[in-house]
Amino acid sequence: VVNLITLRLERWDGKFCVEVGKWSLKEGIVQQTRARLPGSKMRAGELAMMALRRLTGEELSVLNPEVRSGAAVEVEEAASDSYGVPTRYVKTKFKATTSAPACKDTCAIPVGAEGYEVFQEIELWVAQEDFPDTDKTIVYAWVTDAEFTHLAHSDMNGERFMFLNEI
Repeated sequence: VVNLITLRLERWDGKFCVEVGKWSLKEGIVQQTRARLPGSKMRAGELAMMALRRLTGEELSVLNPEVRSGAAVEVEEAASDSYGVPTRYVKTKFKATTSAPACKDTCAIPVGAEGYEVFQEIELWVAQEDFPDTDKTIVYAWVTDAEFTHLAHSDMNGERFMFLNEI
């Protein structure tokens, strides 16, 4: 059993925050993954609210999320990405709002990705000002429900993106 938390963080215009990739300073690229809500695995002995505080107090603290009361729990069985074995996932889903600025003034476009013009209109940003030397930093986007559906089911897993200010 894997216990997870997710957070649907909405801003003033109805768009919400999703993870869309990882920034690698070493490689100088954003390695795109399938879009998903920000979240975390719960650590041993950690309650869902503790994991949520860790997520909102560290990576997403720049947005000052205001968590709504209540949470939904969803149980899913699927093959694990890492090992391919049947795994039960227990997800505790939270909702929050933010009145923080729209983004970090950074946009991105796909490199060599025909047919995915949707990315040209999506605001991408990172939560950290300084990139760590060894880790990959999560890249977030503000998206609509339709954009999320498209990105979450995209076959572009592994496509590389460059920030516009680097072109």
